[in-house]
Amino acid sequence: MSPEMIAIAGTLGGVLLTSLFNLGNNWMSKRSEERTKIRELVINAAIENWKEKTDQTLKLQAMSPSPNARIYPLDFFIVYMAKICDVALKPNVTRDEVMSKFREAGEMLEALTTERIREQEERKLRNQKP
Repeated sequence: MSPEMIAIAGTLGGVLLTSLFNLGNNWMSKRSEERTKIRELVINAAIENWKEKTDQTLKLQAMSPSPNARIYPLDFFIVYMAKICDVALKPNVTRDEVMSKFREAGEMLEALTTERIREQEERKLRNQKP
């Protein structure tokens, strides 16, 4: 091989290696940006859902007070919306997948609610003790 061919091959190899590195770096950056945007979407959707449900509950409470009406913490809505967005943002999602994820998210919300109520009752008991 002549010195010119070695220089050309070395240059092409270096360009190829640098291009592959840049391609991988760009792919990782775009993927990170996409995950950040999805998290923002989940948080914003959860906040809007929480506001709407809280307003509805407050209006119902104003019309006729009910001990069963609860205002849930925002973190419950964030967890719920994250579960829903897992499947909602997938391409080619089936009806069964959506229904399954809604059931799973509902069960998780119910478990969180039950746990929160249990914690509040325990706190009340501790505070009542002399």
